[in-house]
Amino acid sequence: QLLKPGFKGSFNKNESIISTEGVITGIYTAWIDGELVFRNMAFENILKKLERNYNVTIVNENKDLAKEKFNASFIKNTTIQQILEYFEENFDIDFTISEKEIIVK
Repeated sequence: QLLKPGFKGSFNKNESIISTEGVITGIYTAWIDGELVFRNMAFENILKKLERNYNVTIVNENKDLAKEKFNASFIKNTTIQQILEYFEENFDIDFTISEKEIIVK
């Protein structure tokens, strides 16, 4: 299967089928410019990505929100505090930051 610009490929191991679909490439390349883009991503996965990006440990005590999916984009140089404040204002979370650990409630 030959991929054209703006497409991604997926392999279904069970059926041995390769499929392609058009994508918004900016979602997959935003990291090059230091941007964070979350599209239909579970909150628990967003937190994992934030941990890696900001070199912190995040403890999620808000288990109800863990599987909820979100769409959000943050420009380069956005602090982790600004990102968490966004979620706090829009999705009713609470958080505390101490040293290299963040607790989400």
